[in-house]
Amino acid sequence: MFKITRLQVFYLIVFVLLSTLSNFILIYIINLVLTNDPGSLSDHIAIYFLLCVFGAYGINIFYQKHLNHFNCRILYEEERNMIKQIINTDLSTLEKMGTQRLYAIIEDIRVFARLPAVVTNTLSAGVMLLLGVIYMFTLSFISAAIIVGIIGLIATIYFKVMKLMSDDIMKLRKLGEQYYVYVDDLFKGFKNFRISARKRVMFLEKFLYPNRLDAEKLDYRVNFVFISLSMTSQYGMYIVLAIILFALPALELISFEALVSYVVVLLFISGPITALVNLQASFTRFRVAIRRIKAFKADFKEILNGQNEREETTFESLEFKGLTFRYHNENGQENFTLGPIDFSIKQGEVVFISGGNGSGKSTFVNLFTGLYPASEGQLLLNGKTEESPHIFQQLMSSVFTEGHLFTYNYHGFPTGDNPQFRNLVEMMKLSHLISPDYRDNAGRRFSKGQTKRLGLIYALMEKKPIIVLDEWAADQDPFFRRFFYEELIPSLKKQGKTILAVTHDDTYYHHADRLIHLDQGKMRNSELNLI
Repeated sequence: MFKITRLQVFYLIVFVLLSTLSNFILIYIINLVLTNDPGSLSDHIAIYFLLCVFGAYGINIFYQKHLNHFNCRILYEEERNMIKQIINTDLSTLEKMGTQRLYAIIEDIRVFARLPAVVTNTLSAGVMLLLGVIYMFTLSFISAAIIVGIIGLIATIYFKVMKLMSDDIMKLRKLGEQYYVYVDDLFKGFKNFRISARKRVMFLEKFLYPNRLDAEKLDYRVNFVFISLSMTSQYGMYIVLAIILFALPALELISFEALVSYVVVLLFISGPITALVNLQASFTRFRVAIRRIKAFKADFKEILNGQNEREETTFESLEFKGLTFRYHNENGQENFTLGPIDFSIKQGEVVFISGGNGSGKSTFVNLFTGLYPASEGQLLLNGKTEESPHIFQQLMSSVFTEGHLFTYNYHGFPTGDNPQFRNLVEMMKLSHLISPDYRDNAGRRFSKGQTKRLGLIYALMEKKPIIVLDEWAADQDPFFRRFFYEELIPSLKKQGKTILAVTHDDTYYHHADRLIHLDQGKMRNSELNLI
């Protein structure tokens, strides 16, 4: 969360006092003119009035400029920190929390970023109200006490209602999170929805529509309460004004001159009172947003600190000793375990991973690449114990089974006028499709096989000693499948590359130095007896 310095607090106090005092002097001058107090009027009172107007304007425009800068800094700094925190967490946490948390928290940050401005407006309104009340007490103590008591009663009721609204706002935010889950399902499963009327109906009638209807009712109730309270405070001031105009003179508690002053002061402080009332809705939303942001930061704990302190440049071996990873459900119960695994791979080796669905292949790849944190076990890099997965991750390039192509060139290497890139493109038979401009390639639609070929090109351009390929050949045509196993892998091995590949192509198992077979989270001897 953002921090505010003592100097910033000092500037805030100075601004609030100067701004409020200049506005109050305006009220005082207006009151003198309306009551026609000859002892207090001056020949230059109009000049004093205009000086106060321009002074108040100058103070406010100067401070609002800096306050706006401060608000923007909070907003964008929190967004940067949030993305950094997400990208530095482990994959298992991201899978558990889901992307909908990210979308919802962005809204919370934007709400939270308005807090400094709201605090400033609250202090200004509070000081203005305080000065107005003090001035009313100097005119008539009994009358002021009655007015303050009525205003206090209305404010007490208002604050109690606002406190009850926090739970409703929290429920509304959770409904928003779930809505993002449904939207994510809509886009990712669009094909399934289009060919299945039953799925479409279930999705809309049983899930999305009920969510939106509940959110609509709750949103309506929350906003209606806020609007009702705001209007209550507004029209409540008319009740207070009626008491001043009719009740207090009838009881002979106030003189005509004081009556005029009371009305002037009340009209001026009605603005701060209304502002304070309306700002409570903002503070209620802030409390919810802050709680959610804190929960987000606690859930997405950074696991990479000082990640650029040391990067390994050589690779000799990577060894797992008793490495274990446990999946837990929402109730904390263990529902799948990979390991314990004893595994090693050396520079220049080609290792194939096989196994049926649910055997733990993807989990093993995520553990091998450091995407999942090990629950137990020891990892040795080049024969030395290594605690940080970041170090050995810098030795790896990968093409995962999703085959995602980035929209922008985050790889950092040039693609235009790059002989190595063009040679790899020709080798993968993509010359007729690939443009030297990275953005052109990212915007095109490739088949899954072509996407993985282009992904492998980018992986090879990184020039890392270890290449991890998750079901790379599964989406290739027979020509490229044979090319991958019989030509590309031997060529990479000759270059000293270490290859870990998940594959089901038993016809080509003999091209590996070793075959690892996974079954129910355990490493077992393969039928080919290559392990």
